[in-house]
Amino acid sequence: MDWFRPRKDDCRHMEEFLRHWEPLCVNLCELFIERGLELIEKNAFLIGKDRHGICAIVGSDLKGHILPMITGTFEPSEQTSLSAYFRGLAKIVSVLGTATSVNAVMPHISLKLFRRIEYVLMCAETPPSALPASSLSFEQVKARDIPRVFPLQEGYEKEEVLLDPAYYNKGVSLLLFGQKVKKYPHYMGMYDRRVVSMARINAKGWNVSQIGGVYTLPGFRNRGFAKETVACLMNAIHANGRYPALFVKVQNSPALALYKALGFSVRSGFSIAYFS
Repeated sequence: MDWFRPRKDDCRHMEEFLRHWEPLCVNLCELFIERGLELIEKNAFLIGKDRHGICAIVGSDLKGHILPMITGTFEPSEQTSLSAYFRGLAKIVSVLGTATSVNAVMPHISLKLFRRIEYVLMCAETPPSALPASSLSFEQVKARDIPRVFPLQEGYEKEEVLLDPAYYNKGVSLLLFGQKVKKYPHYMGMYDRRVVSMARINAKGWNVSQIGGVYTLPGFRNRGFAKETVACLMNAIHANGRYPALFVKVQNSPALALYKALGFSVRSGFSIAYFS
């Protein structure tokens, strides 16, 4: 494999590669769809080619988040360009991708690893089976609903996202949550008019919508509410001619069982590596 800085005329082949692997790299696909030409001009992408064509793409959003999708293999003698790419980035906060892709790039990042979290990446190419009548009512979250839903977002961030909840910033969280509600569909499940569960899309490729932010208030867990809320979101995704993907921590057995019951199947290992 040889590594290259892509040019504008590489975009078509980059898109073909990403479309083929889309379920495994939705975040990278979204980055390319939204900012591909801009980031190519800023040298934020690197592509790997073998005799068959593109077999790897590494992208950076220039805010420190690295998104690799690597399907080929390379020898130690081919490391120079990849290592130089990472040295040239002003900031590296995290690397997110399939476990094999993250494994491939980790030796070329000279920063100290703070933590790495392992996940299972799953997809559901068909809608979920019909569930029994729910005691919840469901609505898509609108801007006016943010004050009602935000307590769930707070809980989700503190329990599932932040490496250290002591660094939680409510103002920043509320601002970003409002931006996400504007950009992606969010669904809320209500019990006796109280919002008790949520699920949302957090990234979109050409045909795949990535689900995230699945959360149920502690006092309402173990009642099937998360399953029903995710099923509602899945149906909305499939109704738009798309299908969902998600990743879940490998040790979260209840969530894995829930998603399998909804028709998700395992496609790959997935990792997020954080750097200090």
